[in-house]
Amino acid sequence: MRSTLFFAVALVACAGGSSDEETVTDDITDSGDTSTDQVEDTGPQLPQSPAPFTVEVSGGWTSSVTFDTPTCVNYPEGSLVNFRQFWRGSHNGLLIIEVLSNFTGAGEYNTTDHNLRMALQNEAGAEYNMSLRIDTSQGDSGTLTVDHVSDIAWGEATVTGMHGTVDGDTTNPVAVTLTSPLPIYCPAVTSQ
Repeated sequence: MRSTLFFAVALVACAGGSSDEETVTDDITDSGDTSTDQVEDTGPQLPQSPAPFTVEVSGGWTSSVTFDTPTCVNYPEGSLVNFRQFWRGSHNGLLIIEVLSNFTGAGEYNTTDHNLRMALQNEAGAEYNMSLRIDTSQGDSGTLTVDHVSDIAWGEATVTGMHGTVDGDTTNPVAVTLTSPLPIYCPAVTSQ
């Protein structure tokens, strides 16, 4: 009886380990199906980069400045500057769009109600010296629309004009207009 039981157990063990079943198992394991490893991101998606883009400056001073490198900072509530978009570009130009003191996230901001500031200036070492800003006392105004803010942000800004100086000539301030809208594009928003 013991030999019959041993024979039956041995027969079942051999039948479960046939090479055909191993091949089928290997084929399923090696199929390369990785669909369970990929998770679809359904959150907000950053639009395509507008960079490089060119701002045409005309009026009391004429130039073209091409911008290609965005930097964005979102300061905590209560700090001096809540949101700042920098665009760096040709001629060491800087385009700065910022909301001072009352940035609350996605929405619309303007120079009248929200202390919105915009400036076109240069970093040190530029081929010319420009310092142009929205001057509400001269009738300049601007708007900013931010469509999304978290770790990414995007939107656009418009400006009616800027006033300031070029090449340090403070005796002959200039009034200029810029092409608009100006893009807000933040592939990463740094909190400080």
